Amino acid sequence: MMFFMMLLFSFLFSFSSNNLMLIWVSLEMNMIFFLPLLMNKFYYKINSLTMMKYFIIQSISSMVFFFSLINLMLNKMELMKLNYYTIMMSMLMKLGLPPFSLWYINLMNNMNWIKCMILSILQKMIPLYILMKSIMFNPFIMIIIIYSSMQSVINGMSQILLKSLMTYSSINHLSWMLLLMMLMEKFMIKYMIMYSLLSFKIMYLFHYYSMTSLNMLNKKKILIFIKLIIFISMLSLAGLPPLMGFLLKWFSLKYIMMMNYQYLIILIFLLINSTFSFIYYLNIFIPFMMMFNFKNKIFNMKFEKFMMWMLMILFTSLYFMFLEHLM
Repeated sequence: MMFFMMLLFSFLFSFSSNNLMLIWVSLEMNMIFFLPLLMNKFYYKINSLTMMKYFIIQSISSMVFFFSLINLMLNKMELMKLNYYTIMMSMLMKLGLPPFSLWYINLMNNMNWIKCMILSILQKMIPLYILMKSIMFNPFIMIIIIYSSMQSVINGMSQILLKSLMTYSSINHLSWMLLLMMLMEKFMIKYMIMYSLLSFKIMYLFHYYSMTSLNMLNKKKILIFIKLIIFISMLSLAGLPPLMGFLLKWFSLKYIMMMNYQYLIILIFLLINSTFSFIYYLNIFIPFMMMFNFKNKIFNMKFEKFMMWMLMILFTSLYFMFLEHLM
């Protein structure tokens, strides 16, 4: 708990600072406090390897970021453009976006759901904040957006592990965030918050019921009501209308078209990829149709559990009610 609280402090320290050097300090604090959370005494060898992979990747990216900041402080104009690219590359490495996604995919598959939630949601915030401060339109970032979207769709189609599906889903949505970041920072923040809440809800359900693969939807003795929540939440993540995930992409399309037509081609490309990504979310549909066990009734639930799921549905409904108001 102490390390988690310190982890949250590193976020506050970063977001309250406008100085890139202080933000770099917060990145290092963030890495140090996250490393102990990766450890598990029951799986010491596996978690030691996971921790070392994370430490090496984060250290390399932090070094690149630090030396880029030093060059910026020295005002070396001939290196200004190079510094911009190196800062951007270091943050892409920390985010686990292609071509630096292998470590992120590997870590997600070797951690429990709680750690996956922290890595795929909380640990993205500071690098995204730095990118927001430094990113601008250029062909390189366009290539990264297209490549990230393509990789998430192609690799995600063959996955049956839920952690892999959530990893590629994260990469796909990050490509949308990068595009929005260059045009509308405020809307990108709203997109990130809504996506994070939706991902948290799904991963919490997977953690609560110890689910790791699509087949477990059929084998696990889970109430139909809960399975329905999981199914609808995944479809929302896929962007099926009229769910929240669809509204996020719909408003993204609307505002990008209003802002600048030069992004139309890449926007169409992302929409096509999102359509194809819907295929691997539909892999959940087959076990879902086979999982009905009519012996399970909603009323078998204890009152406390029933209220917990009702609150989840309530908050999901609130997303719909206030989303357009937030825009």
